Amino acid sequence: MEFFDNLFGIMLEALPFLAFGFFMSGLLKSFVPSNFIAKHLGKENWASPIKAAFLGAPIPLCSCSVIPVTMEMRRSGAGKGSVSSFLISAPETGFDSLSISYAMLGPLMTVTRLFSALITAICTAWIIVFATRDNVMPEELEKSSCCASKKGAKGDDSKKSLKVGILTRFVEGQKYSFTTILNDSFKFVMIALVITALIKTVIPQGVFTQYGDGFLAMLAMVIIGFPMYVCASASTPIAVSLLLLGVSPGATLTFMLAGPSSNIATVGVVSKMMGKKASFIYVLSVCSFSIGAGMLFNKLISIYGWEINYNQSGQTIIPMPIAIFLTALVLFCALLPFIKKLPLRNSKN
Repeated sequence: MEFFDNLFGIMLEALPFLAFGFFMSGLLKSFVPSNFIAKHLGKENWASPIKAAFLGAPIPLCSCSVIPVTMEMRRSGAGKGSVSSFLISAPETGFDSLSISYAMLGPLMTVTRLFSALITAICTAWIIVFATRDNVMPEELEKSSCCASKKGAKGDDSKKSLKVGILTRFVEGQKYSFTTILNDSFKFVMIALVITALIKTVIPQGVFTQYGDGFLAMLAMVIIGFPMYVCASASTPIAVSLLLLGVSPGATLTFMLAGPSSNIATVGVVSKMMGKKASFIYVLSVCSFSIGAGMLFNKLISIYGWEINYNQSGQTIIPMPIAIFLTALVLFCALLPFIKKLPLRNSKN
């Protein structure tokens, strides 16, 4: 019973802000032309990764749905640096992940995560540009994705979208966000929320305090995150669990940075798009900058006495009726595809 109480409380904390993130993602989908990014990322120079990082930051893509987009960008002529920077920044700093970070980890951790992700994306891309001078593209780039739908990968035709009315574009954007983007990420978020509730119920607080600091703890976070697929939104409630267990904020930050951008699926696609050398540099750079950001964050906390005001009490920071409504909305949208399939199954029998 305690487990379900914890799970319900955590869902009320996280899902309303996730709904806000989907709403903002829908606005971007509606009013930012789909070919806008690709036009500005074709040159292989020092400036393109910076543009890619800031352009990718608010784009409504999870760690998986970003894969077909970056493959199409690469196929359209985007450089290795731009693709690498976009691949890191887009899933880690989207509106959905930042919203849920603010809800569960507070403003300090959210701002630190944003700037750390941008720096990691830009610096990793610069290293790849410097180490792999050529911009040779593999002959075959398969149009595939591990979980994103074809509609989500291709995007809207920007010329057509400009001709339709604002209301129509708004509705289409929200539909895309609350279907494609939600379906891409929701199951991972729910798994993470269940894990968070389970850890909160079973494992005593502070049990890992003696192991929660230092380089080894951060290296462990990288090792844990590499074989997993965990999107940026799903990594947030896991981060709360780590803090509850006594893991340092720096090690927790390392997990949130390395997990979404250096999983096996992403690394495999990087190898396909840019070659094995670039993929090795990509993994090494992401892990190194993630660990460095975590160690620096711990150092600053010790110097200035900052506190991480993470929300783990089961009390939502927005009015309860609104929290319940938005939680129910997200759950309904997630279950809707399964509900639609029920009559079809019955009609066949």
